[in-house]
Amino acid sequence: MTFYVMIIAAMLILTVRFYNLQVLDEDIYRQKSEANSVKKETQIPIRGLIYDRDGRLITDNRPAFSIYVVPAMINKNESALDLLASLLDLDPVKIKRNFFTSRRFQPVKIARYVSQQTLATIQANKLSLPGVEWRVEPKRNYNYNRSFAHVLGTLG
Repeated sequence: MTFYVMIIAAMLILTVRFYNLQVLDEDIYRQKSEANSVKKETQIPIRGLIYDRDGRLITDNRPAFSIYVVPAMINKNESALDLLASLLDLDPVKIKRNFFTSRRFQPVKIARYVSQQTLATIQANKLSLPGVEWRVEPKRNYNYNRSFAHVLGTLG
């Protein structure tokens, strides 16, 4: 009889401890989990500078800003999605359509070559836009009006 009482007491202690961990302390462990996550990020290589035989620069790279969204973090927040769409002058339905073809926690590029002014506005609203990230990517710049673009190659 005492053996069964000990088993029941042990199960009761485990049940109470599981309840504490999963229900009462959920926020603490969720924050620890989010801080401990690993994010895989693809680096776009920078193409080299091209000079003519007289040393004049023909083409180079300029920094350009792209906006990415993590679908799992913004999908349930309609107001954030509407705010982002208005800042980028995009249709919220088209932004959501991009989410269906990607993974939940994989960032999706929704805008390329965003101006610094727009980027500053997005940064000012960062607290209202969870899951919105920006990255600097190279943009090819042709100094001779793209007349040699077919020979030198294009980027993006």
